[in-house]
Amino acid sequence: MTDFRAVFLADPFLVRHNEVWHLFFEAMDGDLKRGVIALATSPDARLWTYQGLVLREPFHVSYPYVFRHRDQFFMMPETGRAGNVRLYRADPFPFRWKYECQLLDRGYADASPVRCEDRWWIFCSRAGNDSLLLFHSDRLSGPFRPHPLNPVMSDNIHHSRPAGRIVAWKGGLLRFAQDCAPHYGTRVWPLQITRMNPREYRDQAAGDSFLGPGTEDWNRGGMHHVDPQETGSGQWLAAVDGWYGI
Repeated sequence: MTDFRAVFLADPFLVRHNEVWHLFFEAMDGDLKRGVIALATSPDARLWTYQGLVLREPFHVSYPYVFRHRDQFFMMPETGRAGNVRLYRADPFPFRWKYECQLLDRGYADASPVRCEDRWWIFCSRAGNDSLLLFHSDRLSGPFRPHPLNPVMSDNIHHSRPAGRIVAWKGGLLRFAQDCAPHYGTRVWPLQITRMNPREYRDQAAGDSFLGPGTEDWNRGGMHHVDPQETGSGQWLAAVDGWYGI
């Protein structure tokens, strides 16, 4: 960071546009004591150039889930401390983000959108990190209706809180969950969605956790986020984060 004092960085999301990788991430402003959204770019995902802040609000923002829909770019950052879930649209991409509308009227954590079978879905969690909620709409702008099984997962601190982008996998969808035991942000689990419609929801573990405490200083405490991007047949690139040990 060159334009303000950042205490930490987290929640990286990638978008490739015009042969350039764009990395959006939370930066904790040490003076404001709240999160802002910043941007770095790269031609090859190896050499990165910091581009500055792209979203600052009078409340904490994080988890900048950026995605493309109908040739436009949107962002659904976490705005839990504002008491709602919001949608932003790039105007223009990638430096300016305009507030579009409120999607949910409660401050859920790590809202993660995905489009499936001509319907929009939002996964999110609430305080305690042990329950998963699901909402759906036939339009990105809403209105979003709660799934009748909400919470679709409960009393599960290992597999409830979203941990990054939902991706297509083996003819279905794969979501990622933060394991918040023994503490927040310990590791990430993959879960395959096996049934999802306005009446039903089921998922199952798709393997062992694949991100967790590492051996380097930057991830010794744990890892809690992943944004996988398919770059070719069988080739993937992922943005992850990690944190120092307690």
